[in-house]
Amino acid sequence: MTGMTGSGRLRTSSRHTHTHTKSMLPQLLLLLALPYTTLALVHQVTSLDFFYDTVNRNDSYTVVKYFTTWCSHCKQLGPMVEQLSSTYSAPVGANVTFLEVNCELFGSTLCDRLPGFPVLELVKPTKEEPPLPLGEQPQEQAEEQAGWWPRFVGKLFGGGHNPEWQLDLDRVVEFRGNRNTDVITNFLDQVIYNDYYDEAIAQVLENRDCTHELCTLGKAYLKDVTSTSKERKRLENILKNNKDEGSLDKVRFKLRLIGSLEDTNHDEL
Repeated sequence: MTGMTGSGRLRTSSRHTHTHTKSMLPQLLLLLALPYTTLALVHQVTSLDFFYDTVNRNDSYTVVKYFTTWCSHCKQLGPMVEQLSSTYSAPVGANVTFLEVNCELFGSTLCDRLPGFPVLELVKPTKEEPPLPLGEQPQEQAEEQAGWWPRFVGKLFGGGHNPEWQLDLDRVVEFRGNRNTDVITNFLDQVIYNDYYDEAIAQVLENRDCTHELCTLGKAYLKDVTSTSKERKRLENILKNNKDEGSLDKVRFKLRLIGSLEDTNHDEL
């Protein structure tokens, strides 16, 4: 950062001091603007490759704002998303990336499924397994990782379409609430928590090795459950009557686990 120089300048004439202050004015204005420019972490989508490479990562959630320059509601939503990009702290240590898509540029591709503007979505990470070593991969995948030339040829003779330009809409959750930062923050928290719960629940119900603390909790908890319907009502009453939000995360997990167990048992009947 730029600071004031030594005290020798402070002993100069008032005229010199005034001139120096005036010359510093543009720099001071720039410093005041820095929190609004450098801390905003919304990435503009400039290509289909960039979009799909980002939303199809397995290590990050992606908030996507779809907008147009002529949409008044888009202009109101923009500053909220910029603020969240620099202040939002995701639960359970999750990483979150923020993107914005100009639908005047991508109207026939990324935006063609949208009913209107603006649209705000949260894309959950992929659940793909780590890639196999090059020698053990299917031929098509091995050729892709071998270098850029096969991909270039595929695009050239495939009409410019890349088979990687796909998004599983089951991973997409659309925000439908009131457009303010608190409501959007609660939406993001809830989707990320539920996704975290669901991964732990899958490990419990499929009897997989636990990689989540909640998975270990869930396996021990189910050993003492004799009636899912009674247990569900008990947990619902706890949520209804307990106002201490900080102590309810495990209760919500147990309730979601009971619901998933009931769904699984119903499907097996």
